Amino acid sequence: MISWGTKRKLKYIISIGFFFAFILVAFIFISIYRPPSCSDNKKNGDEQGIDCGGNCSKVCEAEALPIQIDWVQAFKVKDGIWSVAAHLENPNPNYEVRSVSYKFRIYDSNNTLIAEPRGTAYIPPGHAFGLFEGGLFVGDRIPARASVELTERINWTKQVSSNNPIIIKDVSRTTDSQGLPKVSAVIQNQGLKAVKNIQGFVFIYDAFGRAISASKTVIDDIEGGQSGNLVFSWPGAFSTDVGRVEVLHWVLPI
Repeated sequence: MISWGTKRKLKYIISIGFFFAFILVAFIFISIYRPPSCSDNKKNGDEQGIDCGGNCSKVCEAEALPIQIDWVQAFKVKDGIWSVAAHLENPNPNYEVRSVSYKFRIYDSNNTLIAEPRGTAYIPPGHAFGLFEGGLFVGDRIPARASVELTERINWTKQVSSNNPIIIKDVSRTTDSQGLPKVSAVIQNQGLKAVKNIQGFVFIYDAFGRAISASKTVIDDIEGGQSGNLVFSWPGAFSTDVGRVEVLHWVLPI
């Protein structure tokens, strides 16, 4: 028969064993367990897909509406030199794309590919934007039509900030000292802090609403409460009279 003292020692040893077993299990759990995150390649937490939706900045593909391509057009700049532009819209008011690759294709009247310029772009949330490639040497071949496509999967993310203090006003059409066309606009920062990397885009239309030219520029920064100028110029006259000018802008992510 086990004595009372022995029983007490056994209880003490068992208690110590349970204590160290608990410590060991807790250590193993802490070492192995990883809380749900937006980069663990698993659907967990409040995510609506693998590492997307919920509290994640990445947007699940099914949540976003597709980009709309309004038109794509090649424009003659001067003999042998052309540019190409596309007018697109992002119908998602709170989703942006930090960077995506695109490719234009330009064909002649025989449907032969004569140029295939590529680039990367930021897609701003909730409004129209443009893609543009200039200085395309095509020799004596004449572009007849153009197309554009995004060449990689779109990675939608939630807009970091909806505060855009930049406004465009006082758009004017003039000519430079050589009589070449120029479009100017005042760009104003209504906020208190400097805004950097402002993309400016212009589309030129004739009286029937057909695109006849386009261009783009970037302003490095505008201090809070200050204004600057967007200036677009061309080395040759437009093919027809201008009916309307559309100036767009968005802030490129740093």
